[in-house]
Amino acid sequence: MDLLQLKYFQDAASTENFSKTAAKYMVPPSCVSLYIKKLEAELGVKLFDRTANRIQLNENGKLFLTAVNHAFNELDTARNKLSNNSGIPSGEISLLIETNRKTITEHIAAFKKEYPQVSFRIEHKKTNKYSDFDIVITDQHVDSTLFDGRVIIKEAFKLALCTSHPLASSKVVDLADLKDARFISMPKGHSMREFAETLCALYGFAPNVSIECDDPYYIREYIGMEMGVALVPEHSWAGQYPDNVVLKDLSGKQLVRETKVYVKRNGLQIAELFAEQL
Repeated sequence: MDLLQLKYFQDAASTENFSKTAAKYMVPPSCVSLYIKKLEAELGVKLFDRTANRIQLNENGKLFLTAVNHAFNELDTARNKLSNNSGIPSGEISLLIETNRKTITEHIAAFKKEYPQVSFRIEHKKTNKYSDFDIVITDQHVDSTLFDGRVIIKEAFKLALCTSHPLASSKVVDLADLKDARFISMPKGHSMREFAETLCALYGFAPNVSIECDDPYYIREYIGMEMGVALVPEHSWAGQYPDNVVLKDLSGKQLVRETKVYVKRNGLQIAELFAEQL
């Protein structure tokens, strides 16, 4: 067995879905399935119970997962000790960036200039497996038994609309005036969508979402194409809009989004060093 087999197994055991594991590692589902079957053949037992529509970790799989998790924890501990003892900042920082990507990317570039021997493994997709990372940047709650966290960015929301919109000349916009407007938003379950719905609820209505999109770039483009308006964070997306998009302050009630940096406890010193500069 090899580490890649074990990584595929560990992730598939969590998701109980080969397709999700395949998407994470950017390989075909058949590749994950083949690796798992080879692992099962080597162990001489089935790790998953398979039906037509799903896979489910069985008792053999649960026993083996405990051992795999322990093995990877030991490897991580050894990696951290070796990196911390080297005297020269080096090693790999695993980083999950769920919010403020542009700002964090600028910090990464500056850090790499100062410490060229440090490498980064970066992911942006929303996940619940925060324990896989040395650092997590998010506006969500992260288990405080594994990580130490602090707020790095506080930002209110603004209304983004095209310059051709009737409210484009207004200095301040009352959100209640947009109860019949077409909104462009992230999909259900995304924190940005939750913030937008909560903010509109403070003004007594639910947003009429005409376009759902999981890519911030295209949300900004759709606004510029006069396809709707959007509630956007004032800092995270600053300077990234088409020229014909303007941002307006909201009158009255507001919400503040807090982006936090979470650093794994007793982890890499270089991860703590990077987090200190945010």
